[in-house]
Amino acid sequence: MSLLRASAALPRVRAGMLARQVRGIHIENAVRHNMPFGYTSKPKFALFFWGLSGTLFAAPFIVAKYQMIKSGHA
Repeated sequence: MSLLRASAALPRVRAGMLARQVRGIHIENAVRHNMPFGYTSKPKFALFFWGLSGTLFAAPFIVAKYQMIKSGHA
């Protein structure tokens, strides 16, 4: 298969993949129904949001500290 023929087929394949991905997601755009997850309880949502944000922020530092301890440099 020539490079020219392969490059001509590539946009059609990508366009088909993109169309399938877009059609697979449907979010109703109404009050309190515009997110792909529920947040009916604001305190619960805030706790989960800040807990996840803190965990994801701290993860690289925890891994770096673990690696330093493991190598004997901490």
